[in-house]
Parts: sequence; structure tokens; C-alpha cells
Amino acid sequence: MSLDRHIELDELILKEIDGVITDQEFAELSDCLRRDPEALNYYLDFMTLCAGILKPGEVTLCDDSCCSIEEIGQSALWMALAENERTAEAIHLEKAVPLPEMDTRLVSTRRQNVSRVALYTAIISTAALLMMIAFVVTHPRQSRDAVATLTGSSQAVWSETAGLSKDNNRLYTHSTLNLLEGFAEITFDNQAKIILQSPAQIDIEDYNQIFLYSGKLSAVVPKSAIGFVVRTAAATVVDYGTEFGVTADAAGHTEAHVFDGKVELRSGSDPIRFAGLMKLTKGLAGRVSETGQLSSEAMQAQPSSYVRRLPAKPTFGQPGKRMDLADLVGGGNGFGTGRECVGIEPISGKVLKELMLVNRRLGHSHYFPVPEIPFIDGVFVPFGGDTPQVVTSQGHTFDQCPATDGCYWIEITNNPIASISGNAGGEALDVHLVRLGGIQFGVPMHPGIMMHSNTGITFDLDAIRASIPGVRIRRFTSMCGMSDTVIQQNVQADMWVLVDGQKRQGEHFVYNRTSHFAYIDVEIHNQDRFLTLMSTDGGDGNGGDWTFFGDPALELESSVSQQ
Repeated sequence: MSLDRHIELDELILKEIDGVITDQEFAELSDCLRRDPEALNYYLDFMTLCAGILKPGEVTLCDDSCCSIEEIGQSALWMALAENERTAEAIHLEKAVPLPEMDTRLVSTRRQNVSRVALYTAIISTAALLMMIAFVVTHPRQSRDAVATLTGSSQAVWSETAGLSKDNNRLYTHSTLNLLEGFAEITFDNQAKIILQSPAQIDIEDYNQIFLYSGKLSAVVPKSAIGFVVRTAAATVVDYGTEFGVTADAAGHTEAHVFDGKVELRSGSDPIRFAGLMKLTKGLAGRVSETGQLSSEAMQAQPSSYVRRLPAKPTFGQPGKRMDLADLVGGGNGFGTGRECVGIEPISGKVLKELMLVNRRLGHSHYFPVPEIPFIDGVFVPFGGDTPQVVTSQGHTFDQCPATDGCYWIEITNNPIASISGNAGGEALDVHLVRLGGIQFGVPMHPGIMMHSNTGITFDLDAIRASIPGVRIRRFTSMCGMSDTVIQQNVQADMWVLVDGQKRQGEHFVYNRTSHFAYIDVEIHNQDRFLTLMSTDGGDGNGGDWTFFGDPALELESSVSQQ
């Protein structure tokens, strides 16, 4: 330990002994002793000498820097007591001789014999004092200092034990916060700011450090808070003035994504002692397994998978409760981070910056991955008929797919639009947002996915699960059909919902003038891998099939017990 560090420790220890140490200084001292074995040994030696318990060199409390504090009471201390008992000479009690009255003001220099009882009392007192020191070091004072403020929330639901009923609550150290639904913004007194995405559970450890048990958070750390630490069960993220996101599951598997600046991702939950580290800069991400294994190479960061600003208004996608599939089509995380009016070309898997509104384009009976959007497995134009239609990247097929003309009229898009007259791309095109069952779609609380026949899209449920730790997907719900505004005579279409290429509970919906929408409720099991939505032309080939899925959602629930 350096001389400067010795001096710092001396000052803190002396302030503690004098009873003038501040809460912040006490927290700094306790944190240092918890993490640095050398500082811990120095502290014990210092306190021992100050208490006059041992002469220098008589007993070494801990020769090994890795010795735990619990071992003190089981080794050096008790060995010293045993040795004292073994080697102690017999003690002869002598009758005390009173001093003459006139000499009572004088100090006697006569050697006094100590009783065995008194000696044992002193030894036991020594042991008790050492144990007290050990307890203070291993059980630091729970001062519960106010170090942060709940500065905002959106659709937030907290556990009953959190005690948070409104924004602007002051938050204290050694407090565990359990966010069950929605978002919460926490601003620390040093101006570091985090946004929690439920379900998330954190412990505020001190003014510049938190422990993330599970969940997702994004953080913005200014210069005044450089060194901000996020610990998990398997990793530690140390900030160097930046903006980043952290995801952790209950087992400890951790990812760190850097949006700006630089962080260090360290294996293990101890910021001081760790097996390895990875320096991450803007655009990079790293991973630590639940066993503490650091990934060998950095990955590409995914900023859109984190909510980085508290939503100004409630959104359809609600963390811990409901994921918006239309937001996934827009390249988002299902909770409002996606772009609007995104189109995906079903004959290539290419994500388009703006809709082309093609006019009856012939597709290919191939399955195309969508590499730009991690939660979408792929897209296709269903041909059906005698050849089973491939509907996943793993080769799942839909054997009951009806024969179609193999054409589509508009890209798959999260902009639910329809045309009253004319063809897509034609001069007479009159495009507007769709309405179904009297509900206007294409607004924040009512999103939709436009899938004019013939198109299909498959979502990767495993990729989605990995993005929402601590959450189980319960079911897929949606409305589906043709817009109220464009129902035409003799128009017919089929819409399908498949799980791993199979219909579940007869999810096949036929639409015509008299039956133009329905409600979908499909149970999703933990082992299910792919969810496919598809629209076909109903065999009439007349066009005008402005079919779409309204309020398409994965209903969620917590899959871990809340602490």
C-alpha cells in the first residue's frame, strides 16, 4: 500500500476514533476495508495498537492477505489465549498492605500480583474488543444516507416493499428497489442518471454505486460522477464518463452496451479483484457469462434495445406487462424505441427507410432473414399449394398453406395504412390510417402491422426472451382483419397465426364483407421458438386485401421470484 494511501487511512481511522468522522467518510472507510485485504489488516493492526491490546510483534492477526476476518476469531486470537494459559506461571495471592494515611497521596511503586480471575477478565475483554472490530468491518453501518431521487416514471408499478408512491421520492443507500412494470428514472446527487426498465431489481449501495440483481437499465454519467459502478452477480461495469446500458438476468449473465464514451466491463462482482476486463468504447458491447467468463471479443452495441429517455406519454408497449410487436418491426425493443413508418421488403428481407407502395409485385417462394432487426427471424411471400411453405430460418414448414397468386401489393410495415380507391403506386391512391371495430390504429396506444396479402413475417421468441430478463411470454394477442374503411364487395382474405409452423387452436381467420375482423388470443409456451403472422389472398386474386394486425402484443409476466 502506498504512503499516500496510508496517510488517507490514518486520517479516516483517527477521525473514527475521535468520533468526528462524517457519514460519507465512514462509508468511504467501510468500502475500502471491505474490498482491500491489505487495508483491512492495516486497520486491525492500527486499532489493536491504539487499544493497547498487544505489544508490537507479539501476535500477528493475519499473515496471509487473503485471510478472512472470520478466521481471526478462530486462529490467531484463540491461539494467543491458549498459549497464554499454557505458559502462565502460577499466581500467588498476597494480602494487600494498606498504606499509611499520610502517604495516600503518593503513588506506590510496589509490584502487585494480578489474580487469575482478573487476568481472564482482561483476556476476555480483549477478545470481545477484537470481535467487535471484526463485526464493524464485516457489517458496515447501515447509515441509509439519501443519495438519489426518483425524478420520473412512466406506467410504473413497484413492489409493496419499495415504498414508492410518487415521483421526487428521496432514495437511500442500502435500499432495494423492485420495479414490477413500466419505467423509472433515478437521478443521483452527483447527477448520474439511470432509467430502469421493468422488471428490474436494484440495490443502491452508495452515492456512486448500484447492484443490479436483474433487469435492464441505461445510464448517463457526467464528469461529476465519473467512476459510477454497476455491479451484477457475475460482472462489474465501471464508467469513465459516458452513456451505456446494462442487462442482467437472475443467474448473473450480463451485457454492457456503450452508446457514447468508455466503460470497463470486469468479470466478477468485486470491482477491485477480478479475473479479466474488457475496455469498451462507443458502439461496442461485451458479455460476461453467469460463471464470470468474459467474452473473448467485443460485439456491436444495440442502442435501440434500451430505453434511453423516459417516455413523455404512456406507450402501448409496457415493460413487465406487454411487448409491442409493431415496435419490433420498427427496429425497436418492443417498448417504444422503434422508428415509425418502417417497411420490410418480403422478397429480400431488406429494411426500407420509406415505403415504396409497390404495385402488384410477384414474389419468390423463399424465406429471407432480416439481419438488421434481431427480433425478426425472417419474411416471405407465401405461395402454398402442393409445396409446403417454409416459415422459419430453422426450416419449419406450414403444410396447410393455401395456393396464392404469389403477388404482394405493399411492404410489411408498422404504418397501418389503407387505400379507399386506386392501386398502390397509382395516381388515384388515397392512403389513410386504418380503422377496425371503430378503433383508429396507427396512433401511440393503438399500433398496427400492415400485412396486405400475400405476406408473412416470423418473430424469434428466443431472441425476444433474451432481451427481457426475468420475464415469461404468456400469449400473443391482437385484433386482425380488413379496415372498416375499405370493405369491398367480393373481397376475401385469409389470416394465419402459427407457432413453430403449426396452427394452434385453429388460428385461421377468413374475412369478407360480413366478417371483417376477429380477436386473437394464442397461448405461448416456454419451449416455443417462432411466432409467424401471415396473410393470403383467399384464392380470389382480386386485390384490395388491406389486412392488418391491430394492437399486436406479447403478454408478459415475471418469471422470477421478487426479493
